[in-house]
Amino acid sequence: MAGYGWLNRLLHSADERLRQTWEDPEVDVRKLGLNKDDHVLAITSAGDNVLHYALAAQCERIHAVGMSGRNPNLIETTVTGFRYEPMSRPYP
Repeated sequence: MAGYGWLNRLLHSADERLRQTWEDPEVDVRKLGLNKDDHVLAITSAGDNVLHYALAAQCERIHAVGMSGRNPNLIETTVTGFRYEPMSRPYP
């Protein structure tokens, strides 16, 4: 993708790589009964679980922790983007 080389370098630099996760956030939401009144502490990983808790369960507060400050920053940037430019269709 032209214009996104900087993002690729950031996400796949020699000292930091996004890890593959095996959790299923849909199962978490269902089995734990997560809802808008809950506070969640989650491992940041690639951010997919944290975003699912924010969007699907609409948890009141989500504390995302991880080994790198990059992952939570990327999630905050993604959430901010959704606030100002909601997706009308799924990303390709």
